[in-house]
Amino acid sequence: LAIGAKFDLVMLETPRLRTAAASPAHPGLDGIPGVNDLSLSIERSKLCIAPSGKKAISSLDLTTLKILPDIPTTVEPVQVREGLDGRFYVTGLVDGVGGVFQINGATGVTEAHFTPAPPGYEVLACTIELSPDRRTLYVGILGSESQPVASYDVSSATPTLLKTITVDRGVMSLAVSHDGAQFFCCPYANPYALPFPVFAGGDLTRLLGQFQCDSGPQQLIFSADDTLSFAAPASGPTCEVFATQTFDPVRSIT
Repeated sequence: LAIGAKFDLVMLETPRLRTAAASPAHPGLDGIPGVNDLSLSIERSKLCIAPSGKKAISSLDLTTLKILPDIPTTVEPVQVREGLDGRFYVTGLVDGVGGVFQINGATGVTEAHFTPAPPGYEVLACTIELSPDRRTLYVGILGSESQPVASYDVSSATPTLLKTITVDRGVMSLAVSHDGAQFFCCPYANPYALPFPVFAGGDLTRLLGQFQCDSGPQQLIFSADDTLSFAAPASGPTCEVFATQTFDPVRSIT
């Protein structure tokens, strides 16, 4: 388990959550002023880093725990995901335009830009998640009330829109099961006890079921075998656990 804080990168051993390792040098000394986001590389040997206050994609070697050379970009990344064939997908803002920027991992050049925001609202920020096979990118507009969420085929160098839906409780973050079968959109700062929909990862227009949460989860993750989901409700400090096959609540961890 990798945790990115403002000034540190820490590895925790699961399930005991003991500190297994820490970055041997203060990340700031290696040119990383802070961490916006972390994600695993395709080969799982590196941790991709979206550094705060910096137009670059950074990375940490998970064997040596040393910071590797940056990939300079034209956007300061808020989130970063590594796609196929050396492509990276980052969210950010460039010249008043938000959305997703497809970055060439060899040159740092922006190869494509896309967003599910309606025309005239391209300034709106996005949140992203990538399918386990890295062929589908899910993008949602951050914000309360009704927001668009879209899936894109990113198996080639030309992103292609697949499906678009509208979620009526806003978007805070996105989650995809490890087998890619289930997709969940965490609502934006929603404190109410409501059923929250679970969609098919391969078809966002297909509803699979609903998690009845005590309050809208700000983040949701799936267990390694995808049999359970863990939701962190906005009301906190608890964690709600659901069975992913029946969508029934299993327990609440406090």
